Amino acid sequence: MAVEIVFCAVRAEQMTPQEDAKIEEISRKYMEEYKGKKFEGPGCIVGEEGEPVFSGSVRIPFRSVQNELDEFLDYWLRWLTEITYVLVGAEWEAGIEGVPLLWDEGKGWRLMTDEEYRNLM
Repeated sequence: MAVEIVFCAVRAEQMTPQEDAKIEEISRKYMEEYKGKKFEGPGCIVGEEGEPVFSGSVRIPFRSVQNELDEFLDYWLRWLTEITYVLVGAEWEAGIEGVPLLWDEGKGWRLMTDEEYRNLM
């Protein structure tokens, strides 16, 4: 069993070489810092015309250790936030196990509060 963050960005323009290089730089930094911990990803796809400009997922095995899960979510949501700022003008969808993540312009991606989750149901 695993916990997975999935994401997809869509916009009319494809990714520029500069955006691609910046995303590679950000991803390399996060992958290096997370080295030694069990995870899969981030698996990302750069789309062709008419497809999402950027999509994929990152996951960790779920061992019901809350500290590890909190650390994983915080870490990779910061990664996704940095990527989101690179792809200006893209419309994003992101979620964890079918529950949408929320975008906060000042803070980036975040989990729903309990109240927001109840209102979703």
